[in-house]
Amino acid sequence: MNPRCFAKFELWDRHTVARVEDSGVRTIRNAVVGELHFEVSNTWLAPRSGHRLQVFAPADSETERRLAGLVSRAPHVRPAL
Repeated sequence: MNPRCFAKFELWDRHTVARVEDSGVRTIRNAVVGELHFEVSNTWLAPRSGHRLQVFAPADSETERRLAGLVSRAPHVRPAL
């Protein structure tokens, strides 16, 4: 594997992530399955840099069920060679 692939994890490896904060619950309305509720967390990579990792986790079992339904409907895409 190309070592440059791991360069993006350098901040994480050095433990220089600025902070992690919970942003509460967000609702997304999907035309196929309806409302989806997610708990959102932000991981800021540096103070005031604007670079962050945002994680959306299902907030309830109904959202999990609806997400599974969306995934089952998704067309199977073959990776480009």
